[in-house]
Amino acid sequence: MDFKKMVRERDEAFTDFVLTGRTEKVRAYCRKYGVTMPTKKAVFEAGIYKAVQLCADIPQEVKDLAAGKCELLGFKPMLRPLEGGGHDQTD
Repeated sequence: MDFKKMVRERDEAFTDFVLTGRTEKVRAYCRKYGVTMPTKKAVFEAGIYKAVQLCADIPQEVKDLAAGKCELLGFKPMLRPLEGGGHDQTD
């Protein structure tokens, strides 16, 4: 499995979701890589919004938008960023 490709596809799917609200790319990604998705819509969306904030290569503007949308759903955004900008750096 090409980890860098998997991360790039995830980042593209997550960014598309944050910017458009469409779930098709995220759902296709989850099916492709065998990721179990929550059945409750709000939990699914909040999980993506929280995950986006930990992705090293997603622009800060998208992370900020995700944090705001997470709060609109009634969930707390990430309380602090991880050192180094994210947990999935491959270098």
